[in-house]
Amino acid sequence: MRRTKLLWRWRSNPLRRPSDILEARIILMAVLLLLAGGLTAGIATGRAAGDTLREQRQSRMATTAVLVDDAPDRSADAAYRTGDDKVSVTVRWQDRNGSARVGTTRVEPDRPAGTKITVWVDEHGRLTARPPGPVTSVIEAALVATVAAIGWSSLVLCVVYGMHLRLEHRRAQQWEREWAAIDPRWGPRRT
Repeated sequence: MRRTKLLWRWRSNPLRRPSDILEARIILMAVLLLLAGGLTAGIATGRAAGDTLREQRQSRMATTAVLVDDAPDRSADAAYRTGDDKVSVTVRWQDRNGSARVGTTRVEPDRPAGTKITVWVDEHGRLTARPPGPVTSVIEAALVATVAAIGWSSLVLCVVYGMHLRLEHRRAQQWEREWAAIDPRWGPRRT
């Protein structure tokens, strides 16, 4: 019974409308697009994200910097808090060419000037965030791939649902036209 209900649009039936056949073909196409497109979108996006994260790990390097000023305590930097316990401070470091560079980074509060810290720089010697580790990169790439696959699937399902609503509207209009043509033949109504 259940199998018959699922495949009723494919059966040869005199009551089957052309819109039923069209809807069955749309559903079949949607299933193929969901499987192939969702998988392709997920894999392609996951690989691109993985490549970007791998490039970040390779292009960023740790270097030693020195605090130029004393790091303020937490209350002095309360207006600029980012949710962590660190404060902004000016640091100096040397880039790959040996040139002195100065920038601002976040460190633990109450550190005196001259304290050595580790900072991350890009290939141009600019301060940057620490690159994600290999495990974090895999997790982030997998999450991006999952979101891409879900996004593609949602798009396909929304289009199919819109087509279904349009076909239902057409079938209702067709039913009303046919009913209006047949109803007068049955004679006057008794109330």
